[in-house]
Amino acid sequence: MKRAIAVILAFATIAVIFTSCNVKKDSSKTTSSIVPTTSSKLNYHTKSTQVNNVYDFASTMDKTKQIVLDNKIIFCEKLTKFNLKIVVTTLGGRTFNDYAKAMIKQKNLSKNEAIFIVDTKTKTCSVYATGTASKLYTSKVLSKIKSATKPYLQKKDYYNACNQFLKETKTATGK
Repeated sequence: MKRAIAVILAFATIAVIFTSCNVKKDSSKTTSSIVPTTSSKLNYHTKSTQVNNVYDFASTMDKTKQIVLDNKIIFCEKLTKFNLKIVVTTLGGRTFNDYAKAMIKQKNLSKNEAIFIVDTKTKTCSVYATGTASKLYTSKVLSKIKSATKPYLQKKDYYNACNQFLKETKTATGK
């Protein structure tokens, strides 16, 4: 019964269209609804308070921003048909590829992944892709991602840098 009420409330919340993205939390439950924006290029409908695809090891974003990114990732995964992860960290002398390979092994990730890694120390980023994900991230797409994210990385605005990665990924799918 409680689950049915929660589902009805979630659908009622999603039905309302706002001009900006809002995270609405019900203090009596541990769910939230991410509501699509009329101006958003990533048009998504989902609800979650779990952050499963964003690893902010550098603590640059609050949980609300991580949840928004996570829900956008879920939408992009439906378009791309492969798993996406975002990692914000300090590489500590490792290369992007070494870091990504270690993460795939440690987290037991699939062989069909794209991992967007941001190094907060150097303010640079890279995409590590395996399987069918590697077909999408051509040198042209990677160049566009780096160009789109660079201004945000230089300002230490890692949230918007991650948003640009997701927008460029969606654009690259042609959907």
